[in-house]
Amino acid sequence: MTEISPENAAREAPAAKPAAPLWLREAGSVALREVAALAVLALIIMSGFGWVWSDPLAFERADIDDPVLASSIDSDLEVAGADFGRADPIQLAAIAPGAGEVTQAPPSAGGGADIAQQAIPPLWRRNAVAAPPADGKIRIAIIIDDLGLDQGATKRVLELPAPLTLAIMSYAKEAPALAEAAHAAGHEMLLHVPMEPEGRLDPGPHALTTEQTQDEFKQELHWALDRFDGYVGVNNHMGSRVTASTEQMGWLFEELDRRGLMFVDSRTTKDTVAPVLAAHFGLPFAERNIFLDNEFGADAVSAQLRALETEARKNGYAVGIGHPHRGTIAALKAWLPTLAAKGMVLVPISDIAASRNPETTLSFN
Repeated sequence: MTEISPENAAREAPAAKPAAPLWLREAGSVALREVAALAVLALIIMSGFGWVWSDPLAFERADIDDPVLASSIDSDLEVAGADFGRADPIQLAAIAPGAGEVTQAPPSAGGGADIAQQAIPPLWRRNAVAAPPADGKIRIAIIIDDLGLDQGATKRVLELPAPLTLAIMSYAKEAPALAEAAHAAGHEMLLHVPMEPEGRLDPGPHALTTEQTQDEFKQELHWALDRFDGYVGVNNHMGSRVTASTEQMGWLFEELDRRGLMFVDSRTTKDTVAPVLAAHFGLPFAERNIFLDNEFGADAVSAQLRALETEARKNGYAVGIGHPHRGTIAALKAWLPTLAAKGMVLVPISDIAASRNPETTLSFN
């Protein structure tokens, strides 16, 4: 191997380039930093106008292996961008209850996970029987009170054409079984609660009275409300003293509102406070127009049914209350098939309550 002398190595090595002046090197560094800053700024501007990516959840979906979960993200986006001003009210209630309303606080923990729970309709609506299409016809609701105390009479009522509204006495021993039979026959149900009347008449066991403390009143009310399921609300048995008391009716309506139930006033007194308190609580409400059987005979009941028709023609609807007397049942059996020819239709009481309360009205049909 031939060695190269230091002299020859020096002659053969390339000559070193002279170093750039310091001022030039510093200027280049500044220029490079400015170019980088401009590039970042341009990137931000382009992102703001959607020129870089248009789907803010594209990166999230790219990491999701489950196609069902990925699809649910797209569904959330569709709901968030929906035009609620033109939405169908039933669909809106099911998809996003309260959409468009101003809220004072953000959703609780879980956020959108609560939507399904919020969309559940109140109990009175879930237990309501679908009303036949009115198609412009006059609507009539017939309530039969005091059911469950006479089994033979109750059976005859169950055989009448539906949908009647059957008010089952809270203390009837067979109340739960009767409720199941009423539901199977296509009738709607009320819980018939005994309440203190004026005078010395006995309303029956577990009655609500004006002498009870609030705790005692609520204890009896809870006992009644828990007797059976499937009813849309409560109506009063007697009760002229209680329904005239703002305090006791306030206690009653607080509980009905909490449970999502309606109230039907039998109107056993002209001094009832039920209509005013129902409006105050926003509670679905209806009231009796005609008592059908103050006289028990079939002819007397038929005369009251004609009076009910007159009332219905004036208002577009009417509510009659009767009892499971033989004369009442016979008159109804002959009268109910004539309604269609008179331009009338039999509806459950919930249909009347919904039409009287616009804020609760969603079509059952």
